[in-house]
Amino acid sequence: MTPRPAAWLAAPRADAGMHLLADNGEWIRTSYPDLAAAALRAAAGLAGLGVGRDDVVCLVMPTEIRSVTAIYAVWAAGATIAPLAPPLFDAPDAYVELLRGILVQARPKVVLTIAAYESLVTTAVERAGIETVISTPDALEQAPAGPLPADPEQSAVALLQFTSGSTGTPRGVRVTWDNLTANFGALDEFARIGFHGGFASWLPLHHDMGLIGALLFPIGRQLDLWLMRPDQFVRDPARWLECFTPGKARHAACPTFGLAYVVRRVKPARLATLDLSAMRAVVVGAEHVDPEVLHRFDEFVRSAGVTENVVYPAYGLAENTVAVTTRSYGQEQRLVRLDPQAVRFGAPAPILATAELDDVDGAGNWLAGHGMPSPDTGIGVEIRGEDATALPDGHIGEIVVSGSSVAAGYHGGDSDCDTFRDGRLWTGDAGFVHGGDLYVLGRMGTSLKVNGRSVYAEDLDTRIAAETGIARRKLATVAVTEAGRPGVVVFAATAPGTWAQDTYLLLRKEFGTTVDVTVVAGPPAMILRTSSGKPRRRMMWQQWQAGELPGRRVEPIEAHA
Repeated sequence: MTPRPAAWLAAPRADAGMHLLADNGEWIRTSYPDLAAAALRAAAGLAGLGVGRDDVVCLVMPTEIRSVTAIYAVWAAGATIAPLAPPLFDAPDAYVELLRGILVQARPKVVLTIAAYESLVTTAVERAGIETVISTPDALEQAPAGPLPADPEQSAVALLQFTSGSTGTPRGVRVTWDNLTANFGALDEFARIGFHGGFASWLPLHHDMGLIGALLFPIGRQLDLWLMRPDQFVRDPARWLECFTPGKARHAACPTFGLAYVVRRVKPARLATLDLSAMRAVVVGAEHVDPEVLHRFDEFVRSAGVTENVVYPAYGLAENTVAVTTRSYGQEQRLVRLDPQAVRFGAPAPILATAELDDVDGAGNWLAGHGMPSPDTGIGVEIRGEDATALPDGHIGEIVVSGSSVAAGYHGGDSDCDTFRDGRLWTGDAGFVHGGDLYVLGRMGTSLKVNGRSVYAEDLDTRIAAETGIARRKLATVAVTEAGRPGVVVFAATAPGTWAQDTYLLLRKEFGTTVDVTVVAGPPAMILRTSSGKPRRRMMWQQWQAGELPGRRVEPIEAHA
């Protein structure tokens, strides 16, 4: 039977714990009994503030021992956690506005933060116009203690997971206790990889992969955990690699851009001092998985004692708690290459070649296989066509997920009808199944991830309208992935003009050169809509690909310079 996520609080192991990297370069160990005791003390302080069943507590904290303590303190008090991004790189006004929007939705009983963030949090609370208590870990220690429930699982929702770094209006995913338990069970099944050693993570704790996959799961299983802040990883990624020396961590999760950063920044002389022979598995997700980066990282760590392929592309999303599938331990990492000009929704995938990661360098628009979940995970994956009927293996359609890991919808019910329906999760991702592997092509018109950040097409519509003066109803932005690269196509029902250059400049400022930008001008009939008036972004992209949509591409001025 899969243990519940907070069950360890009642019986913590003294021989395991967390190792947190301090600014002086030392690893500070906290045993699980000490972590549990600190969490229960803080929980009593929260209870003294009136926190209990079905209350939400927002956490605005950096990666530190107090933030981990706070997560379990909220649960021990019987409430719901809502970890939010701390103000690391955002401009203060932009961060306050983002936080304000989340607070309006979450309506927290308490916002837990640290003294350094308290002013920004206070401003966001005032702008949100909500009644809440702003507190700090130090203040909780002074608060009158309240009684704690015998069972932490008092609230229907364990976690309110706001989509990571989304532009515009954020979306909160309602993750229940049963969702977490089921997904932990699925991760246990993925334990064919061998989750019986320590974990290492630098991922932010407000992100689903960093929070659930790389923090709550190893702590819930009372495995040793080596934890760094993201900025510590950026300054010295070799410190993350040092976690995999024998006797320490064996497993990790990391987005593709993190692996590329390691290979680029860690010098051969530094790598030569490391013994990475204990590294067993690095689960790669959170954004498009680039086989070329997988290959480079695989070769990189093999020069330091790794003897097998340790990269495991994974498909997951917050709406399914976190994990959907990854390849099984011992299975070769398979790749396919498609004809990008022949990719059509509902049609067979135009596979030009197949290979294994060890046989190619990854370059050349290869796609990485993500395995398929076994029945024991309780997760089902199928491919559905435009009319929602199931498609056979090898056909391109929408990835649809079912099972007990599927979350309980979005907070407030926004957009539930499109994403959560018929007991399934309609991911909005295009993909296909081939040879026992799920291959993910990318978003089908509603959002995309760039460096782990979710960007929603609806929000881009709003920003482009504000920048150009074009009425929002005349715009439809489509997020796509072609040949492994993220892209944005802006359809505007108007004549070509200076607005097109303004649009290019806006999106270049937003994404740099990491996202391909296309601008299309055309007649009003170009903007296809549902009966309720919503843009049919997916259909517009498909018709544009097929040359069936009226309109013409407007080139940026710099393209002709």
